[in-house]
Amino acid sequence: MNRLQTLVLAAVGLFTMLALFVTRERTPPPPPPEVPVTDQRILSLSPNITETLFALGLGPQVVGVTEFCRYPAEALQKETIGGLLNPNIEKMFALEPTMAIMLPAQEDLARKLEAHGIRTVVIGNDRMADILESILAIGRATRTFDRAAQLTGSIRDIVAKTQIDKPKRRWKVMMVVERQPRMLTDLYVVGPGTYLDEILTMIGCENVYGNALAKYPTTTVEEVLHRQPDVIIELGPSRANREEATAEARKTWAAIPNLEAVRNGRVFVMTGDHLLVPGPRIGRTIAEMAALVKGLGE
Repeated sequence: MNRLQTLVLAAVGLFTMLALFVTRERTPPPPPPEVPVTDQRILSLSPNITETLFALGLGPQVVGVTEFCRYPAEALQKETIGGLLNPNIEKMFALEPTMAIMLPAQEDLARKLEAHGIRTVVIGNDRMADILESILAIGRATRTFDRAAQLTGSIRDIVAKTQIDKPKRRWKVMMVVERQPRMLTDLYVVGPGTYLDEILTMIGCENVYGNALAKYPTTTVEEVLHRQPDVIIELGPSRANREEATAEARKTWAAIPNLEAVRNGRVFVMTGDHLLVPGPRIGRTIAEMAALVKGLGE
């Protein structure tokens, strides 16, 4: 599986082109009895869900996660139930869960679990509103709503701060989520209807692909030249050295000297797995992107 496939699977905004879903909880008829918080046995079917559960202090109640759930470190000690779209159902049943939390793309799985009396919660996370509501929905389902409200409140505080510190200049930004190493091919960029597009707007920028037809469209060098971004921000591999990755990116993009971002040395790489997981660390993502843009000056 290449990085783009992992990206598309790691968050619905990046994993699927399904229409936006409203966060909702599914409960099979008749509803199973409520399980005390300490006795809950929870399956997490997505990295953002796993991060949220741990952030809410529910790590001990998590009995199974996907192979993409790598944060926090404690998640690596949990039983792995397979991929996001091809989990091992037999293993899931063997873990005797009382609840499973998943994404809209996994609704077929939700029906199978419900048929066996397992409570399911389906959350969306394409947009910022979805991310915040998903945290609250998990809090409601697990009876940790007060913690969830505190967590979403801290994220809203960061958002409010970015509104105060917006730069005077509205930078035209292209955000790249994938390309071939040392080449300008297989370019995938951030389009409309995504939380990353919303963050760019939130921090006072214009997404030059904000009017694209896809959420994460492919593009070409010719199209990039036509859209002429002032700034290029690439989201690099989580373990990459940021300085080395930025140097490589600038050397690669130097093949297009007529590009405004290249001409003015405004090609940057941001690294960290939090950038591509629309979960409780979204506040960190917003703060880091805002700081990068603020550092560009006016």
